[in-house]
Amino acid sequence: MRLTRYLGDSEAISPRYSPGYCGMNLSVQQALFKLVEAESLGVCLLPSMLMQPLKSVSGLLGLGDRRSFGRVDAPCERCNDAHCSTRR
Repeated sequence: MRLTRYLGDSEAISPRYSPGYCGMNLSVQQALFKLVEAESLGVCLLPSMLMQPLKSVSGLLGLGDRRSFGRVDAPCERCNDAHCSTRR
């Protein structure tokens, strides 16, 4: 991941969390689109909260002290929904 080259020895990147997964409501897409100029990248948000082009992906990463993240794992390992259809 390109971000890792900017991190110090005690810093880490959290797992990626995306709207619609791991209990994050899909409506969070609206907030994410307010933070970035997605349309300048050729991505737009549809009323259904899906993005166009359809294979577009959004998500959130945390950056910080490695100790605050503990073991960096897949978001599904922290999610309590054992019956999620997207569980990895």
